[in-house]
Amino acid sequence: MSDGSEDFFWPSFTDLMTTLFFIVLVLYILTIALFKNAQYELKTRIAAQDAQLRIIRTVEENLKPLQKDSTTFIYDPKYKRYQLAFDVRFGISKKDISAAGIKDYGSTISQINELGYKLKTLVEGLRRQKLEDPNLANISYLMVVSGSASDLKGDDAYRNYLLSYERALALHLYWKDELKIDFDAPEYHDIIEFQISGLGIGGVGRIPGTTVEEEKKNQRFLINVIPKIGDVTKNIE
Repeated sequence: MSDGSEDFFWPSFTDLMTTLFFIVLVLYILTIALFKNAQYELKTRIAAQDAQLRIIRTVEENLKPLQKDSTTFIYDPKYKRYQLAFDVRFGISKKDISAAGIKDYGSTISQINELGYKLKTLVEGLRRQKLEDPNLANISYLMVVSGSASDLKGDDAYRNYLLSYERALALHLYWKDELKIDFDAPEYHDIIEFQISGLGIGGVGRIPGTTVEEEKKNQRFLINVIPKIGDVTKNIE
């Protein structure tokens, strides 16, 4: 006569196997979900890196005209900046863009005018490209015009710092007033952050002043155009 133990064992075994099956199924689904999520994150990361690389290459191409224009600019690859390919020779303690302030005014002012027009063409091209290409929505540039001063015997170092700034300011005001080119105008704010500064007798990459004439060459302008790259992933689907 059966005591019923076998009848009790098989339902219990079936319940156990059913439970194990659901556990394995849940683990399988969870593993697939985690894998899909990791795969999506990897694809997103790769897409973001590709997008950033494309934008960096676009930015480099945008600034190549400055590097190639040896008649107006000299590109310094060591410090990654632009300086004028011509001398702006101010008189002692002079700061104005005028015949009284600059030596060889006639030829120099023509080059300063050409410089302003070329930078305007560059900025407007960058702005137009940004408006036409949604991928460049978070790209802008920092343009810094820096004045530099010579360090001659008897000079007041503090005054030279102020003088170098005032020369850069004079250049900005000359472009604005005489050429009607204002890089700080509101219509350029979406593409250019414009700044002026004075390096005085400091700064990197100064011309070694072994003679008075060599030292005077530090009375110059430097122009930095630096890309500012924001979040490029916003346009990635």
